[in-house]
Amino acid sequence: MTANPSGRPQADKDSPFAQFSLLGGPFHDFATKAATRVTGGDSLVFFTGLSVFVWLVLALLATVEGHADKFFSLGTTAVHGRFLVAIPLIFWCEKLLAQATRDACAGLVSTGVVTGEAKAALDSDATRLERISDSWWLQFGLLFAVVIFSFSAASEYLPGESAAKSNMTSVSLAGKWYWLVCLPLFRFVMARMFWLLGIWVYLIWRLSRQPLALTASHPDRAGGLGLLEVAQAQLVVFVLGIAALDAAALAETFQHVAPNEAQIYVHVFLVALVGVLVVCGPLLLLVSPLFRCRRRGMIDFSALANAYSVKFQQRWIGPAKPDLSELLGTGDIQSLADLATGYENVRTMRVLPVTNTLLFLILCAAAVPHAPLLLMKYPMTDLISGLVQNIIGI
Repeated sequence: MTANPSGRPQADKDSPFAQFSLLGGPFHDFATKAATRVTGGDSLVFFTGLSVFVWLVLALLATVEGHADKFFSLGTTAVHGRFLVAIPLIFWCEKLLAQATRDACAGLVSTGVVTGEAKAALDSDATRLERISDSWWLQFGLLFAVVIFSFSAASEYLPGESAAKSNMTSVSLAGKWYWLVCLPLFRFVMARMFWLLGIWVYLIWRLSRQPLALTASHPDRAGGLGLLEVAQAQLVVFVLGIAALDAAALAETFQHVAPNEAQIYVHVFLVALVGVLVVCGPLLLLVSPLFRCRRRGMIDFSALANAYSVKFQQRWIGPAKPDLSELLGTGDIQSLADLATGYENVRTMRVLPVTNTLLFLILCAAAVPHAPLLLMKYPMTDLISGLVQNIIGI
């Protein structure tokens, strides 16, 4: 397997696992064909346009029926957040995650981490999962379940005051469009995202149970599985969408009550916790094989380091009093330093392939959408005025 000009590993055409794709099924095929005709093949632009179109129809109906003041008020922030922010972010995340997972699978095969018996088992799993993902009955069943839920579930299942049935949402034409079209679309997009996550988590679980060719001294400090962290990092975009939804719903509650700083911090913490579970949780499945790899690597490298150190000391520091001028040009010292570096890689190998950078990104994704809520408690003009007074001392 070779690398293409884009820097991504080329998929092994004989390996279903190396070519594994999360995206598939009748809805994806239809959207791909429609995107090719409408946007020249960019499905993300097509899906974003669809979400904005649904919102524009809702806004137009609300305006025509004389509810523009209510529709564009703080009390419907969650409505705008769902269709102008959350759905586009979810589709963007799907696109990023599908490409990253495929690159990760292809990379694991190309680097030899997945080979032999493990490759055969994962090829079988990938074929079965893609067959399930492509089945029309499953995705139509998911859509049917979402529609039935939307008709039967109480409005309290959605956060924010805009989810509560009022005269506008239960009687007006805008309300019917919202409850019969907008919410089922939003719920289907969310359900589909969790379905894709379920497929990917299952594949990670199957991967964790295979005899992988892990390398304890691998520079990624994850035995060669660092590619999976890169794939999971794409879910930070999904966390950003969840945070935007939560912040919008919280803004609706501040329409009638004063903004509570502590409440905002609690929501940021809870969203960050959910983000850690979604992004890092699946990687917990890899702790056992990585722990075994690290333990085996520590034993092997300790034996190697001890043997080399004994030979090095006997040759250069022992009682034989060697000619130290021979040190100039010998590779023994460099080899000893390289061995120490390899041992340090093994010692600091992570049994959970998660870096502090990924955790920081999750925290930022949870906090950024909530930051504007603080301006409701501390107006921007007051903050700027206070800053200027502190700087110039008046």
